[in-house]
Amino acid sequence: MNATGDRIIPIKQRISLEAAEVVTTTGHKDPGDIFLIATARVRKIPLVTRDTTIRGIADANSDYLGIIVC
Repeated sequence: MNATGDRIIPIKQRISLEAAEVVTTTGHKDPGDIFLIATARVRKIPLVTRDTTIRGIADANSDYLGIIVC
């Protein structure tokens, strides 16, 4: 474990299925963003971001995605 305590989370079936739902639900098609959003939703953790697209998705439905704006 490193100084920050972060971990690598493998992309397994549950996250992959959620990633497909992210595209359907939000219309967003950036693969990196999709898997970040899907992982956050499956693991029930907020994303720390300043990305305006991800912020827009979270603002449109705060129950869908939690974010921490930096």
